[in-house]
Amino acid sequence: MKSLSSDEAIRHYPHLARQVLAKLRGVQAVDVDPRSVTWHALDCHDDPDQPLDEAACADVMLTGNLPCRHGLCGSMAGHFACYCDEGCVSAGILRGK
Repeated sequence: MKSLSSDEAIRHYPHLARQVLAKLRGVQAVDVDPRSVTWHALDCHDDPDQPLDEAACADVMLTGNLPCRHGLCGSMAGHFACYCDEGCVSAGILRGK
């Protein structure tokens, strides 16, 4: 994961940043200032504990690499939201906060 400033997150991943902010607004029940969010860029891979689907197998055979999607994660006040280019969605509460 690569740390990003709010300006970098919004500039490089505007559609993902909007989704992260919307999810955090829903959890916080207040308007969220993007500067108060801790942003990280990440690469999403298939779950290593699950069998690869046909498309992933083809990618491994043709390129030698697992498929990867670019994602953006934002955390604030013990909550996080994470979205990637392919639409995978996760949100929840950070443990230990």
